[in-house]
Amino acid sequence: REAIQSREAILKATGTAPETVIYPYGIEDMAACRAFEHAGFKIGFGTRAGIATMLDDPMRLPRVDVNGHEGLDEFIANVTQMDLQTGRKWRSSLA
Repeated sequence: REAIQSREAILKATGTAPETVIYPYGIEDMAACRAFEHAGFKIGFGTRAGIATMLDDPMRLPRVDVNGHEGLDEFIANVTQMDLQTGRKWRSSLA
């Protein structure tokens, strides 16, 4: 019910229905995922770090942390060091 009310409140305030949710406190258990999906959301993000793959549930996607402390070069390096199969950062054998 709260997911539906939230979506309706955003629609009323902006004129656009949101399709993406970032779960409160990163809680992305199955019940929360399905409640937001039932409310009309299409994509959901928790707090798990990584890059999404085609195998991920669209309602339980990982995300890349952007905290504003690193520069553009460091951000690019972090993103390009992700394994596109698993969505996790790969470890260099030189490290």
